[in-house]
Amino acid sequence: MKNQKKNVNSTIQHFQFFYVGYIVSFGGCVPFINVGDATLYSKLFNPVGQAVQQSFYDVSQIFARVVAPVLCLTIYSWFGPRRVWELLFVQLFIVTAFWIAFAHRMIPLRPKPRPVFYLG
Repeated sequence: MKNQKKNVNSTIQHFQFFYVGYIVSFGGCVPFINVGDATLYSKLFNPVGQAVQQSFYDVSQIFARVVAPVLCLTIYSWFGPRRVWELLFVQLFIVTAFWIAFAHRMIPLRPKPRPVFYLG
């Protein structure tokens, strides 16, 4: 214990506060990761030749789901909760900026109407 350095960059928070905020932030954001990939790439890149782009998207999505919790908990253990929240807000800002910058390329989903009851 005497060889450990005290973190002077963060305020002391309870672990419960961090875990509740962590669960709420990821629980609120992760469902938005699951966009309709086929619709997204067929409208943005053309239906032909989208396999590579969709594969990169899927790989980066899986990578983010694996790395994000480990990264956030490592940052928390080294620098405290304030740096984790700063990282999440920077990420939110960057994603929102990209969303605004590329909004003109997004096309709304128009699903085909289906009958409510089908007695075929």
